[in-house]
Amino acid sequence: MKHLILFSLLLTFSNTSWAQSNNYFEPNRPRNNSGSFNTFLGLIAGFDNTNGHRNTFVGHAAGANNTSGTYNTFIGQGAGSNNTSGNHNTFVGMLSGSSNTTGWDNTFVGRLSGHSNTTGTNNAFVGRDAGSSNTEGRSNTFIGSYSGGRNTTGENNTFVGRSAGYRNTTGNHNTFIGKGAGDANTNAHWGTFIGYGSGSNNTTGDANVFVGNYAGYDNTTGERNIFVGASAGENNTTGSRNVFLGDRAGNDNTAGSNNVFLGNHAGYRERGSNKLYIANSSNNTLIYGDFQARKVGIGTTQVGSFTLAVEGSIGAREVHVTSANPWPDYVFEEDYNLPDLKEVEQFLKKEKHLSEIPSAAEVEKNGQNLGEMNAKLLKKIEELTLYTIQQQKLIEKFESRLNTLENKQ
Repeated sequence: MKHLILFSLLLTFSNTSWAQSNNYFEPNRPRNNSGSFNTFLGLIAGFDNTNGHRNTFVGHAAGANNTSGTYNTFIGQGAGSNNTSGNHNTFVGMLSGSSNTTGWDNTFVGRLSGHSNTTGTNNAFVGRDAGSSNTEGRSNTFIGSYSGGRNTTGENNTFVGRSAGYRNTTGNHNTFIGKGAGDANTNAHWGTFIGYGSGSNNTTGDANVFVGNYAGYDNTTGERNIFVGASAGENNTTGSRNVFLGDRAGNDNTAGSNNVFLGNHAGYRERGSNKLYIANSSNNTLIYGDFQARKVGIGTTQVGSFTLAVEGSIGAREVHVTSANPWPDYVFEEDYNLPDLKEVEQFLKKEKHLSEIPSAAEVEKNGQNLGEMNAKLLKKIEELTLYTIQQQKLIEKFESRLNTLENKQ
């Protein structure tokens, strides 16, 4: 019985399938002339094949227009139906790669995946409508339904996730991973978006790195930004060259550029440019800075006119002050006009503080300049030294006179 069944299968196979050169055609014979080692299953599958070799076309009209293409595998209704001389392609799914003509080394898996591809090469599209508009783009990898759906000539892109990079048309060298990541990107280049909705509205902003759900979500044309953390830089639109690291860091920034925000909610309400925030919440900023004004605040964002503002005390083993000019050694010059002590006394009675030294009220209101104050205090010490020397000379003069009087007695 087994031998009878085998004989029947071989008979059927030989009568309906083998045309020449080890080809198998079912149910119709194509216009095959010299092609060999082909397998065509389905109505008009591989119908126009002439000298294509080692192809496998399965499904209605699969590879129907193939003439000389070789090493192709088209599975699904209309898969690769317009391929003519493209080689080493694998199209699986209804109308997948159906417009491909000469493109080679492509892998399209899913309904309408790579549907419009004509001459694009080295592409891998997996998912319904993945890369469906791609025509000449090459070396792209789109995984997920509608991923890279509108890409036409963009190259070297990797889009993973439903609708990832969906609107990208000519953008190159982008990596978008996550549902809707880089969804609105059109012709931006060198972007890396990882996370649900990351960089979703980016259109032409180049060289951005967004990592985290909704990171850089509203960015459109801002470029060279680095946003890491859930919703980091979420509302940024045109700001460029920003670095936001932390959950919702730079939340309110829209157009500010050249900012550095580090920490949870760091710079949350900041909308300016050239700012630094190191914080662990929106209301607890440890370090604030203004790159343009060259100012830093520790424990405060109100730096005023100071280069360094500190809220609280400072402990240090040593403080080196370099800019206190002029240093008051001029007090010891021969032509220095040493104030008369009577004048000093009159000033003290009237002002209740030394001349050139700020009053208590002034210090309370404006603070004091450490270097300047040290110089002024040194000047007073040097003047006191001169007064002391003068007094010593008078004492010695009086002692001499006293000794003279005592000797006369």
